[in-house]
Amino acid sequence: MGNPLSIMIVGQIGLPIFYTTVVGYGAIMAGISKEITGSVTYDPTLLVVKFTTYLFAIPILIAYAFTMLNTNIFSNVVPPVYDLINTFPSKLSWIRGVIIVSILGIAVGAWSLYLKGAYTYFDTWIAFISGLLGPIAGIIVADYAILRKFKINLHDVFVRKGEYTFYKGFNISAILTLIIIFPIIFSTQLHIPIPFSIYIYKMSWMSGFLMSIPLYLLLTKLFDKYKR
Repeated sequence: MGNPLSIMIVGQIGLPIFYTTVVGYGAIMAGISKEITGSVTYDPTLLVVKFTTYLFAIPILIAYAFTMLNTNIFSNVVPPVYDLINTFPSKLSWIRGVIIVSILGIAVGAWSLYLKGAYTYFDTWIAFISGLLGPIAGIIVADYAILRKFKINLHDVFVRKGEYTFYKGFNISAILTLIIIFPIIFSTQLHIPIPFSIYIYKMSWMSGFLMSIPLYLLLTKLFDKYKR
């Protein structure tokens, strides 16, 4: 089966290359559509149907479907399945984790936005997910890189009362950071008057990431006595 470490390294190197290729393909197709039709078309399936015959469209769309399936399995299914089975290792197997994640994915219904158009899908759904994940990434960087200097207490990771227990199992600083940052990012949707709110929302991942780092560091200093 090979060395697990080497397999992991190959996977980590290969995935960014594959994702970048897919994104580049989408950008090139959007640029081509601008030159040909005069307007940007984000959905490559529309271009295929419009500018090719059925003889060529069917195999191209089948290949595109497999590409999308492959991308989404790696990026949207595998990580949450690992999270679930690592959280409940005695109760969940890989198959059960996949089934649960698949059901949750269908229940979320992100695909329904696609029915309103590719631009609406990407602009709404991706911005929302970015707004959620950006602050979380900022908290992780602030805690691990800045506060802990890239050091991890491996023993305390697996004990109930250790360095990572924080306050009764909850990181108060992280929770408050998310509670404060989320309304700022989505201020346009919540009708909260904040300067440059539209730009904060459009760059939701980066703005959330940058705002969460200093805020988390400040709150950690204020709530240091509530760690345990």
